[in-house]
Amino acid sequence: MKLVVTGGCGFIGRNLIAAAHGRSVRLRVIDDLSAGTDDELGFLGPVVRLDPAANRYTWSDEIQILKADVRDLAAVEKVCRGADGVVHLAASTGIPDSLEKPLEHCSSNVLGTAVVLEACRRHGVGRCVVASSAAAVGDATPPMHEGLVPSPVSPYGASKLAAEAYCSAYRGAFGLSAVALRFSNVYGPHSGHKTSVVARFITAILDGRTLTIYGDGHQTRDLLYVRDLTGAIWAALATGRTAHGVYQIGSGVETAVNDLLGRLGDLAEARIGRRPRVEHRLPRAGEVERSFADISRARADLGWAPSTPVARGLEETFDWFLEQHRHGTRWV
Repeated sequence: MKLVVTGGCGFIGRNLIAAAHGRSVRLRVIDDLSAGTDDELGFLGPVVRLDPAANRYTWSDEIQILKADVRDLAAVEKVCRGADGVVHLAASTGIPDSLEKPLEHCSSNVLGTAVVLEACRRHGVGRCVVASSAAAVGDATPPMHEGLVPSPVSPYGASKLAAEAYCSAYRGAFGLSAVALRFSNVYGPHSGHKTSVVARFITAILDGRTLTIYGDGHQTRDLLYVRDLTGAIWAALATGRTAHGVYQIGSGVETAVNDLLGRLGDLAEARIGRRPRVEHRLPRAGEVERSFADISRARADLGWAPSTPVARGLEETFDWFLEQHRHGTRWV
């Protein structure tokens, strides 16, 4: 299988690439490396060849990376030629960041998705899996499911809802096999650049900084371990045209921020001998009070279900961050 991954050098992309080993997959990655530097590509192993003029990195016949913006149609077309499938992960992420830079999120997430879908259409790509978010639904009463009328409350959520609409339009107008997966709060190794709740809390703990909770901590999130998420992506690729539309992808479990804090505090006490300091601030605009997913449609259509309990996932994630911190290479 020849697979293109946009944003493949980011958090989820790195884990997806790791999961590709043993699957007879040849990978082409397009990434602008905005979440890191060229040096951090070492997670793939030693570079075999570097072509600075073309911004191309090659590790072997199995992995090639083109350094380019996903909104560059010519660059995206270059990697999509001859591809069997595309996983579109490249995006501006995070609700707080979208409140600061709403137009950037619109350009990156909406135009970027349209460019990827157009490249797939032009080159006859058989399957396109697009990363969406539970933020597209907005502040609805959980569990979140595909039948809810979306009403996003942040520019980030709005940009992801627009991306879903483009998937629908390209399916209806051109017959493109496109599916959108609404990720819940994903966490796990290689998330050092992320500002989502798990990564942010662990980073603050290891740095000895005070943890900031916006609100009273009773707000809930659906925490999905990244290895389970990559399983959902592979399942969506495998189903081809038999699965279409939008799918909620989460753990299906509601976890309160205070519960998360307690679990991370226990890990910190066991690993580094101290519990974190905590301060509370006013709730932030654009963030929902409760969130967890109903994943029954993904179970039925994709044959997928998560298998990593929160306790084990947090332990593996904390240990990964701790290892990076001890070696002074926190974000590799």
